[in-house]
Amino acid sequence: MFIAHRGNNGMGYAQNSVSAFVNCFNTNYIDGVEMDVRLTYDGVVVVSHSDFFDGKVISKTRFSDLNIDSLDYVLSCLSDKKIIIIDIKGDNLDIVDRLYSVLIKYDYKFHICSFNYDIVFLFKKRYFGYRVGLIIGYFINIDRSIDDFDFILVHYSLIKRIGSKELFVWTVNDKFIYDVVKRYSSLIITDKAYLLHG
Repeated sequence: MFIAHRGNNGMGYAQNSVSAFVNCFNTNYIDGVEMDVRLTYDGVVVVSHSDFFDGKVISKTRFSDLNIDSLDYVLSCLSDKKIIIIDIKGDNLDIVDRLYSVLIKYDYKFHICSFNYDIVFLFKKRYFGYRVGLIIGYFINIDRSIDDFDFILVHYSLIKRIGSKELFVWTVNDKFIYDVVKRYSSLIITDKAYLLHG
């Protein structure tokens, strides 16, 4: 199964944009999208990988002073037919309740994850009915317990270091690497599903 990383699929749309996500939802060989979310100063969940947007720090700026899409708006443009992986950025624990207040409006196939152990642990503890996972990087969360999570997201180079949890692999953009890792992973996160699907 292919998940479009930040909605990327080589079609020229800006990453984490409504147009990129809608394009992916209309593409048969893409099974879902991954999007990054973070919290504005006044507590609005927005879709952005970086904490910087148009020269402003999102976490220190009110939503009304940013020209950025809220998660609620982005989700309202999509449908429930594909998987949506939400990668929580930053370290503000307030995002847990704010995110839930948006997600509860939609009956979509959400998978919630983050590099921030405390955030995903808290989300898993507070809100049932969601698949929650931990992202593991080269020096991040390698020694953390994964028992409390439904899945693990890892870079493809770390695939053999992880135990028996359901495994999602990021960011696979090469056919050779895809052929190696596909037997280990139920979901492949990629910027180039158009190259891998054939």
